[in-house]
Parts: sequence; C-alpha cells; structure tokens
Amino acid sequence: MPGYRAPCRKSLLWRSENGRRSWSAPVDGDWFTHHVTSREQVLTPIFLWSDVGLDDSPTLLAVGSHLGVARLLAEHEPEGVSGTRIGQVVDSTVARQEVAAATGEAGDLIVCHPFLAHTINPTGPTGPRFISNVAVHGTQSLDVDPMKQARSPVEAAIRQALSPR
Repeated sequence: MPGYRAPCRKSLLWRSENGRRSWSAPVDGDWFTHHVTSREQVLTPIFLWSDVGLDDSPTLLAVGSHLGVARLLAEHEPEGVSGTRIGQVVDSTVARQEVAAATGEAGDLIVCHPFLAHTINPTGPTGPRFISNVAVHGTQSLDVDPMKQARSPVEAAIRQALSPR
C-alpha cells in the first residue's frame, strides 16, 4: 500500500494518557532557533531502507500541521522559538486532527515540508524496520514575502498559511 506523500517536520514523541493522544518531547531541530524563514532545515526527507507497512510502526504525520506551525513561527518573530522549546510550543498550539502513516517500500523517499509535525508510532513494530530522516539545509533563508514569486513548494505553503483567511 503506498504511503502518505506529504509535506514534514518537528519530530515529537507520542504518548497516551487516559486514551488521549498527544505529542511532546522535541527530537528534531533542537540545535537551532526556529524562524518562519529558517534555512537550517528546508526539507525533511524520510528514507525507507526497508518495507514499512501499517503493522511496522510507521512514522505518524500530522496532516496539515505545517500550516499551523508556519503561523505559530510567524507569531514568534523576530525572536523565533528555541529548538529546546519547539516541541512544547507546537504541542500546546497546533491542532492535529488527522494523522497519516508514512508507509512504503524499501527505497521509497517521503519528502516532507520542514514544518510538518511527525512522531514515532506508539505501537511497536512486529519486526525490524530501517528508516532515517535528516535535515536538508538551505543555502539561503526561505522567502515568505507574498509580493514575490515562491521559489519552492515549501515557500508557497508557508505563504498560503500566512495569507489572510
């Protein structure tokens, strides 16, 4: 079954308390201050080195959360949000109504928006699986000026999130 191919970011640890699902404890991006224009991480690819099905504890992606994270970061300018606080700030502010599983075959690459919240799966895999995700750095800051043409889908999505609703 093909996996969800969507924009990703902020790796957070999943926990369940009294049946309530929540995201906490930042893992990705703790090494820089997050800004809406940060170049430290302009993509988050998830590499599947082995087949990952629904029973293999796939990474969970918070569908549409990249839009809320963009608005959240814009509200925290010009100071930004420290990497040690980003998970807590996202957890307390950004809605995550829909979750999709990052499944696919060995060799698949899921290219994620750097602001998409994602987390480990609370269920353990039935066997070993091999995945990795890395930060793709940009050579320049993201340009979110609505009067300019977006240079990438990442910038276009941020501009969409920041435009008046």
